[in-house]
Amino acid sequence: MRVLNTVTWSFAHGALKQVLLVLLLIEAVFIAESLTGLLETVLRNGGTLLQVALVLAFTTPEIFDFALPLALVIGIFVTLNATREDREIVALSAAGLSWSWIPKLAVGIGVAGCLLSLLVSGWVSPVMAFQKRALIFDLKAQFIFNRITEPGREDAIQTLQGKTFISLNEQTDNGVNRHLFVHQPGGPDGWRVTQAQGWSLNGPDSDGRYSLDLGKVVAHDFNAGEAAGGRSILDNGRGPNLRALTGELSPKVPVLPSVRVGELSLPVTLDNILQRAPRDRISKEWTYADVVGLGRELSAPREKVLKRAGQMTSRALLCFFAPLVAVAALAFARNGLSRYLALPLGCATLLVIDTVSRASLEQIAQNSLLSLAVASAAMVVGLTAALLAFAAVNSSRLVIPAGQRA
Repeated sequence: MRVLNTVTWSFAHGALKQVLLVLLLIEAVFIAESLTGLLETVLRNGGTLLQVALVLAFTTPEIFDFALPLALVIGIFVTLNATREDREIVALSAAGLSWSWIPKLAVGIGVAGCLLSLLVSGWVSPVMAFQKRALIFDLKAQFIFNRITEPGREDAIQTLQGKTFISLNEQTDNGVNRHLFVHQPGGPDGWRVTQAQGWSLNGPDSDGRYSLDLGKVVAHDFNAGEAAGGRSILDNGRGPNLRALTGELSPKVPVLPSVRVGELSLPVTLDNILQRAPRDRISKEWTYADVVGLGRELSAPREKVLKRAGQMTSRALLCFFAPLVAVAALAFARNGLSRYLALPLGCATLLVIDTVSRASLEQIAQNSLLSLAVASAAMVVGLTAALLAFAAVNSSRLVIPAGQRA
């Protein structure tokens, strides 16, 4: 028993180092690929290099969850292959230690990988995804707010929440006169136009609130109507709804309300400029407890929530299957070409399992959580039995180095 424990811990330590190296490599590749886009997003909105580093850190768990199954296959295969080719497994077999310690250890590593995947994809990654979105949102909101509170002499146009704001600056002998034009949709057939002269944004106060001061405010509500012959009222007269119609057409054309205000002051906060979508609307920010009904109540349709549960479950199960796939790939390796194709075929097999299991569990999960649990258990039993059976049939290849086979 002591020999078995020593062998198990020695192999697990070597496999862990290989898995970590592969994880770091995959993380570096994906981070390098996304670095340009993240730099542009953060720096364009007035961010700093420290905030770029934070965004990269928040992205890491998402990449980790994707890379872990592949790292387990590669790391365990490389460690097992090196142990076999160094004749260590032959020596252990000669000492009376059965080859069965290999699949047993693979199952143990698979269980640990499955739990780690549930932890990362089910809690760490959703929390980090929310923090990343919140950071980028705050940068964008603050950048837009700074453009408003610290205006230059140039004209500016900005569309926020469907409303278009145009700031026009007129140079005079007394300075710059600022004019504000706002276009706001008011329904399928209407809109509102607001004009203000001499506007300014003052603040912030101790609570972070600003005051929007407007002078000579004029607001018009426009509504589309129909003129004689089915033509649009927009094509008649001097402009939209500005033509005074009489007779039978008059009741069909909405009135043009007009509001005139000498001076107006409105409180403004960042929430008035941009509104952050709540977490319960973003599926990748749901934790595993949320989707199985043990966390926050989600407002999304039940089918979508259960589908997300199927995705998380399939990814966790993939981490359980990965070490077994590595053992089966080692058992497949023979002399010749198959010796070099074993690892690529193992990775391809893992991707096939990922595709099939994710599609199946997503579909089954939409029925109920019980259906998801039953299907997951059946998949674990079936695939584990198939992979272990393949390893058992080819057990000699797990022990004897490839160069010594007949």
